[in-house]
Amino acid sequence: MNQTRCILLVALCSCSRPSSAPTPSSAPTPAVTPVTDVKVWGNLREMMREGRTESRVAIGPLLATPHMFAVGAMAGMRGEITVLDGTAWLAVGERNSGRATLGVADDGAALLVASYVSGWSRLTITEDIPFASIDQRIEALAAAAGIDVDKPFPFLIEGRFADVRWHVLKGPPVAGAPHDHTGNAITGEQAMIDGTLVGFFSKHHHGSFTHMGQNVHAHLVNASAALAAHADQFSVRASSILVLP
Repeated sequence: MNQTRCILLVALCSCSRPSSAPTPSSAPTPAVTPVTDVKVWGNLREMMREGRTESRVAIGPLLATPHMFAVGAMAGMRGEITVLDGTAWLAVGERNSGRATLGVADDGAALLVASYVSGWSRLTITEDIPFASIDQRIEALAAAAGIDVDKPFPFLIEGRFADVRWHVLKGPPVAGAPHDHTGNAITGEQAMIDGTLVGFFSKHHHGSFTHMGQNVHAHLVNASAALAAHADQFSVRASSILVLP
């Protein structure tokens, strides 16, 4: 073998050695939080302003899939529906002063917002959050945790709440009465209460499943007080836990 052929063979062998530098396919892929599907039946605007209070979905069959979380209004606007990890609470405004009970029987929902979530991350809230800042703080904390805040998502807050105002519907508004979602409801106030907030955040569903000007629809659950009601106002105390999918 002459000198020229030897040099060429060495060069070819060198080029065939695998490079130690990572290729695009072997480079690490950044973690991406999957989008949690949020399902909506009914519509707030249609329910409150157009009288569409009929059942849009049966609640019972939805519970067959594990890990359901939901908030909504019963058919006929007779009360509130709250589902916490597959456990359904019904609060009927014309029964027991709106106290919540377990179970769904054959009830339907005029409005229901739901997700199925089997895995959550937990974040300690380090400072009090006043109600006026709830939307902004949940959005900021969720974005920092990798949630796509341009899409609707469920959340929980476990801990202590102050200056709470809540309501439980007890029927549709009187025909011709001014629009007021608490006008035909059992209402209550708590200076301080422990519990779990079941909520949904969206910047794009005003009048659909959040009230106009608000990004959050949330219900407060306190089992010992038989409370599972729509949270109209609340502040969150430091050391509470924000739970995100």
